[in-house]
Amino acid sequence: MKASLRAQRLVSAARSAVAFSALVLLPACQAMPAADTVTVIASQPAGCDHTGASGGSGPSGTAFLAAADWQVHLDGGDAALRAALSSWRVDFARGESVALVRVGPQPNPGYRVTVEQKVLPVNARTVQVIAVVHPPPGNRMQAQVIAYPCVYLKLEGAPYRKVAVELERRPGS
Repeated sequence: MKASLRAQRLVSAARSAVAFSALVLLPACQAMPAADTVTVIASQPAGCDHTGASGGSGPSGTAFLAAADWQVHLDGGDAALRAALSSWRVDFARGESVALVRVGPQPNPGYRVTVEQKVLPVNARTVQVIAVVHPPPGNRMQAQVIAYPCVYLKLEGAPYRKVAVELERRPGS
C-alpha cells in the first residue's frame, strides 16, 4: 500500500512538473520570432552576360537593394532586358528588392532557369535561392554556343545583403 501511495505521489509530481513546464515554455516558444523569409512577387527569365559576380564560372547572385543601383543595372543592360523588366515598379522604400540569380555557363541557349519557391529563407542576411536548371527538349536542335541563363526575382520581405544560389538540375525530356 505504501508503494502504491508513493507511486501516486510520483505521478502527481510528474504531472505538476509537466504542467509547469508547459506554462513556462509554451509562451516562450510562441514569442520566438519566425525565421526570416522573403516572398517572390515576380520573376523574369533572361539571358545574362558572363561578367557576373562569380566571373561566369558558376552560380551566383546579386542583390539590388536601392533604386539607384537597380537603375544603373538596367541602364547597362540591353534593350530586350529593359523592355522585359519595364513593367516592374520596385518600391525599395517599402522593402521590395530585386535579386539576380545566375547559374553559370550552360552548353547552349536552350537551357532555362526557374525558381519554384514562392518563399525564400534568409540566414545571416543572405537569401537562399534554389535555381532549377531545365535542359532543352531533346528533339530540338540548339546552337552550340555557351549561354548564361539567369532569372530576376522581385522580392518583398526580410532585409538581406547577399544572394546565395544552389543549383538543382532537372533531367531532359
